[in-house]
Amino acid sequence: RPKRAASRAPMAPPPPPMEPAPAMAEMADDAPIDFEDSVAEGMVAPASVSTRRPGAAAVGLDLFEAPPARGPVFHDPSLPAVVAGGLDYVYSSTTRVTVPSSPEQHTVPLSAEAYPVEPFYEASPALEPTAFLKATVKNRGDKPLLGGPVDIFVGADYVGSGQLETTGVGGDVQLPLGADEDIKFVRRLIPKTKTEGVFSKDDITGYTTEIDVVNHKRRAVSVRVVEQFPISDVEDLKIERGKLSLKASEGPDDTGIMAFQVELKPGEKKTIEFSYRIKRPANWKLYQR
Repeated sequence: RPKRAASRAPMAPPPPPMEPAPAMAEMADDAPIDFEDSVAEGMVAPASVSTRRPGAAAVGLDLFEAPPARGPVFHDPSLPAVVAGGLDYVYSSTTRVTVPSSPEQHTVPLSAEAYPVEPFYEASPALEPTAFLKATVKNRGDKPLLGGPVDIFVGADYVGSGQLETTGVGGDVQLPLGADEDIKFVRRLIPKTKTEGVFSKDDITGYTTEIDVVNHKRRAVSVRVVEQFPISDVEDLKIERGKLSLKASEGPDDTGIMAFQVELKPGEKKTIEFSYRIKRPANWKLYQR
């Protein structure tokens, strides 16, 4: 049976070709370019076309400078690059050293120096009844000493570790050499409270601090004893400093800290005494921070 030809709808005519974009005018190589005009013309839409949604608010665009590039950040406070405070030091190794590629730290010898040492004893009996041996070393070299951890030996004996501060040429370095049990301290605080005033009552508490220092060594020693007068930032709380049985070698400063230099013969005992009064409104309670 003959097949019927399928009926088709007529096809729509093709759209007219788009008009070519206007050619840009040729410009001389040395002609100035007005970028503001170019941008303004490029941003303008034809009058017959709307590029904004109905009800949409116009948003302005601002241009900002890119943030400056940051250098490396060192998070370990013990790194020499941190404790040096940004200063640049160059050291030369005394010999060639092969440093393997590994995450472990490696020690490189730089120099060996010998400087005179001035040992001394220091104590803060209010914190701990023990004297600590320390040493002052003057940097007599031609390069600064960078801060960082340091191992301390007395002769061949290891006495501990400490923290070395960055010290310039001619500066003093203090090194801790450990506690000395042959120098003993006994600290006593003796309070006495009374009330004064006729119309406005004030409580006044007097404190006397006594510190016994005993040298159990077979040789004479000099001990720097650090103490402190209390201070207050409360207007109604007044502190009156009393007398010192021994003249302070340092202070007292604005924070009340003072130091006494005590000279002790073998087996000798000396007592340091100082006093102060605290005046405040009646029924106020005192708390030490």
